[in-house]
Amino acid sequence: MKAKTGLKFLVLSIGIIWTGLFLNACSKSDEKKEASKSELRIGSILPLSGKASQYGKWIQQALELAKDEINAEGGINGKNLVIVYEDDQANPKLAASSMIKLVEVDKVPLVFGSWASSSVLAQAPIANKSNVVVMSQGISPKVRDAGDFLFRMLPDTSVYMQRLVPFVMKKVNPKSVLIMYVNNDFGLGLAKSAEKLLIEQGVKDVVLQAFSQGETNFRTQLTVAKRKQYDATFLFSYAEAGHILKQAKELSYASAFFASGTFENPNILTIAEDAANGTIYPYHVDLDSPLEAYQTFKKKYQERYGEPAEAFGILAYDGLKILAEGLRKCGADGACVRDFLYKLEGYKGITGDISFDDHGDIVKKLFMKTVKDKKFVSLEY
Repeated sequence: MKAKTGLKFLVLSIGIIWTGLFLNACSKSDEKKEASKSELRIGSILPLSGKASQYGKWIQQALELAKDEINAEGGINGKNLVIVYEDDQANPKLAASSMIKLVEVDKVPLVFGSWASSSVLAQAPIANKSNVVVMSQGISPKVRDAGDFLFRMLPDTSVYMQRLVPFVMKKVNPKSVLIMYVNNDFGLGLAKSAEKLLIEQGVKDVVLQAFSQGETNFRTQLTVAKRKQYDATFLFSYAEAGHILKQAKELSYASAFFASGTFENPNILTIAEDAANGTIYPYHVDLDSPLEAYQTFKKKYQERYGEPAEAFGILAYDGLKILAEGLRKCGADGACVRDFLYKLEGYKGITGDISFDDHGDIVKKLFMKTVKDKKFVSLEY
């Protein structure tokens, strides 16, 4: 009798547990359905860890500020905007797997990012096949022709070089140029674009030298460069530029240094210190803009994060506000958002009027900047 009673109790207990689990699962399912009615989820793929994480952090902070403002203003037709973040570490394989997850699991209509060109190119086939808009910040020329669902909040590499190379020719008129670049789509795109324009300007001695992302020791390359003594040296990299400049000074390699927009990174100044002084580069945002909307954003960002806003983040803020307009018009219809972006003209962003060309590239004015007394400043000339 006791054994049968114990067995009945065990069966009853298991039944109660399973019933509880079933009801809990149903409750969570109901909560998920209710959340889906009150939320509109989008994705964001950024380098939130790894060597490029500083850039990802700046972009994420600006996206969060924009998202909170959008929701405070009523969200997307009454639905709260929710951003599902994925960390790609600026790695194309991780970007591709993150894109698949956002499309197939989270069912997002659009994705902000990634930041790295190689990552964006890995996302492109998935985006185009799934009718999911990608608003990226990759500047490789390959992105321009990566598909109708790819848009950029930064100009193509050729636009940066069309601004930089004529400036270099006027200021230095170099007979020889060394181009040191990080060996990925971003670095190679800039290097090839600069090489082409320099040769067109009559510079016959242009040497390209690639290095791995995250490299910190450039003494061998710089020792060879010192023997040649190039008139100008271009640095197309991330924080590696700080190590190059510091070691160039230590080796007394005297050259005029020029860089890409990624040069405006406090980590570079920390590494290079005064060796960074005088480096010139084209930039995509006027950080001293008097526009009222920009000044309001600048103040909010500083108050929230305790640091000044940075250009990649500033453009991300504008980008999400534009996407929100598209979502209000189209809902979760990616193809509709795509068409909205192509037709967009003169959107009033915090960085000025914004529109996209027939390849999804932002139409943007660039500014020349330099480093003076270990600070990034506008260059007057």
